[in-house]
Amino acid sequence: MKNTSLYIILFILGWGATAQAQKISGKVIDPEGKALPGATVMLMNLPDSILNKFGSTNNAGVFTLPRVKAGNYNLQITFTGFKTLNKALTLEKGKDLALGNLTLQEDKKVLDEIVVKDDRVPIVIKEDTIEYNAKAFRTRPNSNVEKLLKQLPGVEVDRDGKIKAQGKEVKKVLVDGKEFFGKDPKIATKNLPADAIDKVQVFDDQSEMSKFTGVDDGNREKTINLKLKKDRKNGFFGNVMAGGGTDNRYDGRFNLNRFSAKTQLSFLGSANNINKRPFSFMDYINFMGGFSNMSSGGGGSIQLNGSSGLGALLAMNSNQALSNTNVLGANLNIDLTKNTSLHANYFYNFLGNEINQSTARETFLDSSSFFTNSLQDRTLRNWNHRTNIRLDHKFSKSSRLRFYVDAMYNEGNNDAFSQSTNLINNAQGDEVQQSQTRSTTQAQSNDFGLSTRLLYRKRFGRKGRVLVLQGQLGMQNVTSEDRIVNNQTFLDPIFNNIIDQRQPLNNRRMNYDIQASFIEPVFGKGQAIELKYQRNNFDNNSFKDFYDQTTEPETFIGSLSNRYTNAFTFDRGYLNYMYRTKKFNLTLGTSVQYSTLNGVITTSETRINRNFLNVLPSLRFRWSLGGVSSVNFNYSTNMNAPNMQQLRPVVDNSNPSRLYQGNPNLDAEYVHRVNLNYHSFDQFSMTSFFGGAYGSLTQNRITNKVTTLANLNQISQPVNVDYDATINAYASFSTPMRWMAAKIRIRANGMYNQGLIFVNDVENTVSRRTNSIRVSLENFKKRKMDVRIGARFAQNFTAYSESSDLDRNFMQEDYFVEGDLDIGKTWQLEASYTQSVYTGEAFAGGAQTIPLFKASLSKSFMKNRLQVKFTAFDILNRNQGITRNSVLNFVEERRVQTIGRYFMISLAYSIKAFGKGRGNGFVIR
Repeated sequence: MKNTSLYIILFILGWGATAQAQKISGKVIDPEGKALPGATVMLMNLPDSILNKFGSTNNAGVFTLPRVKAGNYNLQITFTGFKTLNKALTLEKGKDLALGNLTLQEDKKVLDEIVVKDDRVPIVIKEDTIEYNAKAFRTRPNSNVEKLLKQLPGVEVDRDGKIKAQGKEVKKVLVDGKEFFGKDPKIATKNLPADAIDKVQVFDDQSEMSKFTGVDDGNREKTINLKLKKDRKNGFFGNVMAGGGTDNRYDGRFNLNRFSAKTQLSFLGSANNINKRPFSFMDYINFMGGFSNMSSGGGGSIQLNGSSGLGALLAMNSNQALSNTNVLGANLNIDLTKNTSLHANYFYNFLGNEINQSTARETFLDSSSFFTNSLQDRTLRNWNHRTNIRLDHKFSKSSRLRFYVDAMYNEGNNDAFSQSTNLINNAQGDEVQQSQTRSTTQAQSNDFGLSTRLLYRKRFGRKGRVLVLQGQLGMQNVTSEDRIVNNQTFLDPIFNNIIDQRQPLNNRRMNYDIQASFIEPVFGKGQAIELKYQRNNFDNNSFKDFYDQTTEPETFIGSLSNRYTNAFTFDRGYLNYMYRTKKFNLTLGTSVQYSTLNGVITTSETRINRNFLNVLPSLRFRWSLGGVSSVNFNYSTNMNAPNMQQLRPVVDNSNPSRLYQGNPNLDAEYVHRVNLNYHSFDQFSMTSFFGGAYGSLTQNRITNKVTTLANLNQISQPVNVDYDATINAYASFSTPMRWMAAKIRIRANGMYNQGLIFVNDVENTVSRRTNSIRVSLENFKKRKMDVRIGARFAQNFTAYSESSDLDRNFMQEDYFVEGDLDIGKTWQLEASYTQSVYTGEAFAGGAQTIPLFKASLSKSFMKNRLQVKFTAFDILNRNQGITRNSVLNFVEERRVQTIGRYFMISLAYSIKAFGKGRGNGFVIR
């Protein structure tokens, strides 16, 4: 914790130092003396014209630039329809500078008080949009957009490539207003060249439904739009990279783009065995948004289960395994006519994981515990295809149609061998082996899904009167087969058990959803009432059979097999009151939902019929406080009905050590959620703050009651408990420390959860608390060098009301330093060092320290078209994957073999042809 104290002291010193600096103030007016609110004010250093501070005038036309060092500056003021004003300033130490009225001229030429290089206006503030001129921020010729974003005031890019603007995470990056390979921002920022960008626009975008209907629902996403240079809008560019290294390591990728006035066409590809996923996995399964409508209220859902396929893939962490990945992707945006546009993309992904894992688990009993040590060797292979198509057509200004098609095909297989041992302490405190399990699994799966959705919007003569109709139809078919051999031996041989089974599964799902919404303006300006009706139906036909393969021929096991059909349907009516002003957005509403769940377990001729009636209120408001500050509040409710897997009273012994049996007496959960956050960004001081709290209360919470049998096998069954409550508070703060040309960032998070679980048959109130703080320092000017240093501390506490001797806590500390340095015009050095320390009395291994050191040196040739790069990964050869969890009635530590030290040489070459001209090329890193 000494490091944390050091950072806090540095922050206080930095704040105190900047607080002693001078300020500049003034008022911007037109020739008639009227104030000009929203004028962009920029202070640039002399003589290099580097941006020092920026902001905009308030409603009275007044601006204040706080904490400015003494020196020579150029003050630049811009406003749409007026000439740019440049004014030379000299700021003396200890003296504030009041400039009084500053008049912008409409027709006169700008007085040349000072020469600004290339006549660049770095930043323009247009209402809620901040627009950066890319020309004003210098980047090397081979830089990608991510490097450009790091130069922009108010924009942050962390070590994982996540982007924040004005303190809020960027959810979308558009290219000329259009999606680029879905919604993963990093695909655009890591693959597009910085020198192709003319302007970078940052704004809060409305939700897709708001833009489609024309009715603001108050939801916002921080968005970046990359405006291409004119000659880049009609051209071809791309790059290709290939590298090979020790231990047969390889890494290759390509990116090709063809843009024109009406068309954007892009291709991406990658292949590597160094644990790199070129795109976020959530982007691969973004199409599941189409399937998400197949579940509402929890009664039915698209399940990603099974020993192979997407379910197994989602459970994997590619950084904690030995992975190889192949990816191909294509993206198309085209304006078919003036009123018709098409967006389509396709992804193919192969992921192979070799997993060598050891797990140490402590499971709590009534007043004691037992220990499980296990080893697992697993080979996972997964092939996935997905495509998304969206067609937009405007019939007129008042009517619009949108059509979606999402499709997916997934194939996977999984071969695994595991060995586990259960140990318990005897009266003398010595560990005694109670049982040992050896298991072999061979699994295969196929999964096909298709979803279509149609939206129609009609505006009527009266402003604000809108009708929205939408319908969705989806299907999914999952087939799999698991072959399991499980041999359990016990201290008492009477419990010995051998299982040799084949378990085929087939699951067919169909869904439809229809919605009709009518919005009518009432009472006065900005007020409206929404009436909405929704009907959703989910049909599922499933069987999972068990066959004993110890006999010849194999024998059907009817007592374990499970075949069922079920239909979950709900009808929901909504009534919402909406109030909108320029700065305030309020939606207050309620809905009534009637749900039915009808199912038949055909293997036992058991019928399950359940009905649920719920009133679901909601409240949402957004309040803009001026500038880039806002308060958001959201309260919502929903019900989660139990699904058939939870309701069916049949034992599932897919894992004989951990059996599962449903409970036909389950009630639906009722969930309350509250979210309150505040966001502020001072565009003059470049200080941002984002903080808030999230809470949820679940009544009739469905949790698993886990019972440990005499042989230490476990059986779990879902049961209802009275409640489960969670509250999470978070804060993020960043500000420049100009006295040391650096920026400090502090992020803190705290979570508290209280719920009811069963340690065997004893009900316990379990309390979990996690706290974390992350502090980092980075240099402010990144033209030649980008350096970041920091630390993160996280603690996890678990306490049981009836079994306090089972309370556990553990901690993780992470330290890092990373940076890159431009050496001359053609060399670049990159290096990073991270050290993770795992501590906690709950784990027998005690404290563990994992250091990871990597570095690279690159050289550019042929006017930056060709780059040669040497990379050294895990130089200390100490890399290892460790995960610690505290869940239900156990704590565990997993150790996974991951990629170790290797060295690699790579070549990258750029292809570029824009319009009639040619540039210097660009290399993607």
